[in-house]
Amino acid sequence: MHREKVLKIKTSPGDCITEIICKIICLFFFLFFAVPIVYVLISSVYSMGKWSLEGYILLLKNGQMLSGLKNSVLLTVIGTLYSLILEIPVAYVTSKKEFGWLANFFYYLSLFGIALLPLYLLLKKMNLLNNLWGIILPGGMSVYYMQQLRARMLIQVAELEDAAFLDGCGPVRYLLQICIPVMGPTIGVIGFFHACGYWGNTLLAKTILTDESKFPLTLVLNQIMIQNQTSSVLGSTEAVTSITTLCMAEFGMCVISALPMVVLFMLIKRYIKPVENAGGFIM
Repeated sequence: MHREKVLKIKTSPGDCITEIICKIICLFFFLFFAVPIVYVLISSVYSMGKWSLEGYILLLKNGQMLSGLKNSVLLTVIGTLYSLILEIPVAYVTSKKEFGWLANFFYYLSLFGIALLPLYLLLKKMNLLNNLWGIILPGGMSVYYMQQLRARMLIQVAELEDAAFLDGCGPVRYLLQICIPVMGPTIGVIGFFHACGYWGNTLLAKTILTDESKFPLTLVLNQIMIQNQTSSVLGSTEAVTSITTLCMAEFGMCVISALPMVVLFMLIKRYIKPVENAGGFIM
């Protein structure tokens, strides 16, 4: 058998130096993000020379933490569905040539944002203070994500819609049975971005919520990490065995608050692909 000759490409010293510098920069940013994450993960189960799950056990026994987790899940699921229900039909309508002016209208409308104080007064008039709907309703429509959905609809094959209409398929049926299934990955990624926004919404929740039973997980974490109310949130001193357990519980709560979004990102990351010569991403 003849051995195949391997063609070796010689690289110049300048290219080698550039490659080494790029690898060092990538390694630096990797460590910059990875080290804090690893530190939090280890600190949630290791402290004072011993490994233990007492911090997580304390969190699972804590009613306020479980209530915050339930509220965050409800806020994220309902808010994401609400946003997609608003944005998908608007994106479909504005993708039509005869309604193209609506896309410009929404774009210019997005340049103006409402301040927190007028929003608070409006929610007060609508009796939505201390209510999770007061967080969901104001942020339901995102013009930026609507434009992303509209752009995806514009690049679909026009003959597909024409063929569906010839077979007696109306606009609503076409949107529900053809357009949305074809755009499944795009809708999934947009939904993920909405989920991250609702999951991490702290400012508005802190402004309108006063009942601790309605606090999302971010506000419970804010009480522990920012306001230093660890004992009052996680339990009294009699219920807590040691300061070590409290410390591990604090780091464990950081893990629990971030883990759902990390898992969700791992599920949809394969649908995010870079667009060559476009400077953006397609889904």
